[in-house]
Amino acid sequence: MSSIDVSIASERQMRKREAEFVNSVFVSEMIPLIVPSDSADGSDGSKSKASPFVYAKDLPALVVEFLEQHYRHGNLTWHNGMIPDTEIWIKIGGDKGEK
Repeated sequence: MSSIDVSIASERQMRKREAEFVNSVFVSEMIPLIVPSDSADGSDGSKSKASPFVYAKDLPALVVEFLEQHYRHGNLTWHNGMIPDTEIWIKIGGDKGEK
């Protein structure tokens, strides 16, 4: 890329910045969850398993910042009166992983 006068951060630097951002906004920890089990170590078809759990440190601030960024870039979708002008509807999803 330097041959065409374009410089980008190294992958190591990019991953470092990404980790700093993620750690400043989110908390990650392992918590015990009861999960289905067909194995012999389970009882009644379930067992305890340490599972990763991630949550936002300040969800309202994170949502407001997300909306402001998308507003500045013209990426919000308007629904021609189906959603009142005084409301913002957001859909938050997650993934429990595995099956």
